Amino acid sequence: MKVTLIINPRSGHHRAPEAVGLAVEQCSRLDIDLTVHTIHGPGHGTELAREAVRNGADRVLCAGGDGTLNAVACGLLGSDVPLGIVPEGSGNGYSRSLGLPQEPAEAIRMALTGEVRRMDVGYLN
Repeated sequence: MKVTLIINPRSGHHRAPEAVGLAVEQCSRLDIDLTVHTIHGPGHGTELAREAVRNGADRVLCAGGDGTLNAVACGLLGSDVPLGIVPEGSGNGYSRSLGLPQEPAEAIRMALTGEVRRMDVGYLN
C-alpha cells in the first residue's frame, strides 16, 4: 500500500511533526510505502493531496487541525482515495465529532488499518 502523510507543522500546538515518526514506525512495521509532505502555506495542502492522487496513493493521512483537514479533503474530492485523520490541531472538532482517537499513535493505526467509511461532502459558497 502507498500512503501519503501531509502535515501542517503550524497546526494547534505545533505537534504535527511528531506524527511523522509515529507514522514511519507503523508503516515500517506494516510494510507500507510512506511519503511525507509538509504544508508551506495556504492552498498547499490541497495541492499536495491532488499530487498524492496523481502519484497513485492508496490512502492519504492528514496531520493537523480542522483547517488542514479541509484543505486536504478538498484535494481528494472526485477521487476514491481514503483520507485518514491524525488530529493535531487546537480543537479537532471534526475528528471528535466522528469519535476518532485523539492520541496520534492510535489515530495513525486506525487510519492505516481501520475500515474505510464513505461520507457525503457538501460545498457552500
